[in-house]
Amino acid sequence: MEKHGHNVHQTRHSFITDLVRSGEDLSTIQSLSGHASADMVLRYSMPSEEDRQRAVDKLYKNSPTERQLINRRMK
Repeated sequence: MEKHGHNVHQTRHSFITDLVRSGEDLSTIQSLSGHASADMVLRYSMPSEEDRQRAVDKLYKNSPTERQLINRRMK
């Protein structure tokens, strides 16, 4: 593995990050990774800028826009 530019540590980071991105729950990831605490799972996960943007987009996906809120107030 080291020959190809990867080591066990990087593979573990990738595995945990992929599980987080797939939406797996934290307790399952903790169990699969062998970590004693969820804090370590979070330390190993490496969200990208796209992951962070997707999370924000998902949060506001069904939220009314500012214009819609203003229109509701005027009715």
